Amino acid sequence: MEELTCRYCDEILTRKDFCNICEKPQKDSSQIIFTDKTCVRCYKTGYVVLDAKSPYCVDCRIDITSKDSEVEQKKEEKIDSQIHAKLNYSWLQSWFKWSYRDGNLTFRWSEPEFSQNHPPDIDKYKIYGDVIATKIIPSNKQVYRVAIERGISDTVYLAAKIKGGGWLANKGSIYTLKTKIKT
Repeated sequence: MEELTCRYCDEILTRKDFCNICEKPQKDSSQIIFTDKTCVRCYKTGYVVLDAKSPYCVDCRIDITSKDSEVEQKKEEKIDSQIHAKLNYSWLQSWFKWSYRDGNLTFRWSEPEFSQNHPPDIDKYKIYGDVIATKIIPSNKQVYRVAIERGISDTVYLAAKIKGGGWLANKGSIYTLKTKIKT
């Protein structure tokens, strides 16, 4: 059996009348006599009268619905990566403090305050900087201690992850507390 190639993108066709790669029909529309049995996507004329609100053949309907499910899966992944609920919270920079004593750098912070009736729970915190290595800290701890030598300057960031959601965000970007340290 001879493999057919798309007349627009030269890819091998999975259907003889439509290219799923470039999404173009393989028939010339000027050569088609349109009836209520003609698919408006691939120009295939079948034996059944198509629905006026959705004039697609069975193959095109399957293709469209499979692409819809792919889009739904990507939306779900996006929702998992960033929480999109309108969260009213306050998490002030002054709640992120540090101290240095005897070669130990200690960070302390308070958790964000939410104004909702059923506020979300914090799953974990992430602390990171240029010199300070990234560390994930469980939500029940609000302190982090690291041994570091004198004379180090760094900007350290703290982010909070919501249980069952994403990182606490503000206008699409991850909201972090920031402090500058100098040992």
